[in-house]
Amino acid sequence: MNTTMSDINSAPFQLFGVFYSMTALTFFLLHARIIWVLYTRDAYRKQDCYRLLMQISITEMLMCPGYILIGLSGPCGFYPWPVAINAIVSSNRVEIFLSFVLAINRLKVMAGFRYSDRLHMILAAFGWLTGLAHFTLLASPCCRLHILPNHYKISIDEAFPGTILMAAIGSSYVLAMNGVILTVYVVLFGYMFRLRLTFVLNKPSLFSMWKQNSILVFAIIRFMSDSSYTAVYQFGVAFFPVSLLAEVVAMFSHQLDKLILMPVLLLAVSKSIRNDVFRFLESEQTTSQITPTGGYVH
Repeated sequence: MNTTMSDINSAPFQLFGVFYSMTALTFFLLHARIIWVLYTRDAYRKQDCYRLLMQISITEMLMCPGYILIGLSGPCGFYPWPVAINAIVSSNRVEIFLSFVLAINRLKVMAGFRYSDRLHMILAAFGWLTGLAHFTLLASPCCRLHILPNHYKISIDEAFPGTILMAAIGSSYVLAMNGVILTVYVVLFGYMFRLRLTFVLNKPSLFSMWKQNSILVFAIIRFMSDSSYTAVYQFGVAFFPVSLLAEVVAMFSHQLDKLILMPVLLLAVSKSIRNDVFRFLESEQTTSQITPTGGYVH
């Protein structure tokens, strides 16, 4: 690795560290505001999709302390707290499983499948237990993740053999879950395509589908972003240059995918949530009503 102390002490990388930390803090507060809105309003809290969105937001908030410490480690010259670093990786495992639960929730709603909503609760609980088990193993004496001196990238410590095994298992888990989620959406799109052919004389416009299925649009775009990042990280990292700049790009891409995209996308596709989060944007002449599909009507 050709990174030196002078590299990370240069003004651009110092500024990046501060910016990285401030971005994490800003979006931590935005996530907290969204969770507050979804939890305090019965129209959201009573629907599975919004309860799952709250849980996904919580997983991303758990990553924020690690992001903040990573950003400040360069300018302030300290080693980030290992617990916060472990939380980033373990929360990611929970997040992707909750994304799978959200996908099957959309399949149930859009395709009209009949089964108990408790299945979503059970699966979500399993996802959290998986993340807790992952976090516990990372905190054990046989594993260690760290930030090397003069770097921003999370690395495995090869002196701890358990870390190598955990990294291999974690990578396989993430790839497998992305494959499962993709399968769910392929089935859902197949159903919607067949339904559209059945009612070909009454085609809904793209704008109408956007309004009525905003949570589905959110979930699919977010999955596409997450799976693209995973594919690049898993298979393209070997082609990246070994430099501090490459680490900066990789870590900011991770923050963008895991922390920034969700609230921005959710506020963009759901007018009802956007109006409730930013009350000053809501028109006095317009009232929003939540639909069972997670969209909105006026």
